[in-house]
Amino acid sequence: MIILAILSTLAIAAIVAADQLVKLWAVNELAAVGTKEFIPGFIRFAYLENDGAAFGILADHRWVFIAVTIIMVAVAMFLLYSGRLRKPLQYIPAICIIGGGIGNLIDRIGKGYVVDMFDFEFMDFAVFNVADIFVCLGAGLVILYLIVDEIQLHRAAASGKEEARGGTDDTDGIDGAAETPEASGITSDSRDEDKPVEQDD
Repeated sequence: MIILAILSTLAIAAIVAADQLVKLWAVNELAAVGTKEFIPGFIRFAYLENDGAAFGILADHRWVFIAVTIIMVAVAMFLLYSGRLRKPLQYIPAICIIGGGIGNLIDRIGKGYVVDMFDFEFMDFAVFNVADIFVCLGAGLVILYLIVDEIQLHRAAASGKEEARGGTDDTDGIDGAAETPEASGITSDSRDEDKPVEQDD
C-alpha cells in the first residue's frame, strides 16, 4: 500500500510537471505566432488563454472552477491515500484526475486563466491542454469501471439464481430416490400377510 502511494505521488508530480512545461512552451513560443502545425489535417497548436470552461462557457467565473477543482482533487486524494481503493487499476483514474486538476488549478490561481494549446482541425472542438487530457481520461475510466462493475453484479445475481434453482432440483431428486418401502406404506408384515398359508396334509 505504501509503495502504491509513493508511485501514485510520483505519477501525479509527473503529470503536473508535463502540463506546466508544455504550457510554459506555449507561452514562450506559441503566444507570439498564435498557431503552429502539428499533425496537418488532424491537430495543430493554437494558443488560447481560457478563463472559463470548454468553449468559453462560464467565462469570468474562475472562482467557481477553483472551488469545483479543489473539491474534485480533495475527493480523489482521499480515495487514493485512505486505502479505499482495493485494486491497483483503480489508482489510475484518481492519479489522472488529481494530476490534471492540480495542473489547471495552478493556472487559475496564478494567472486567472488556463493556457490551452491543442486544437483539432477536423472537427469543431474546444482547445485543450495536457491537464484536460488527464482529467477527461480519469473521468472516462471512472465511468468505464462503474459500467463494468454493474455488469459483473448482474452476472453474479443471475448466476446465484441459477445455482439456487439447481440446488432445489437436486434436493427433489434425492428425496425421491431416498423413498423406502416403509415410507410408501409397504412393510414386511404386510408382505407376509399376502403370502398363502400352507396347510399340512
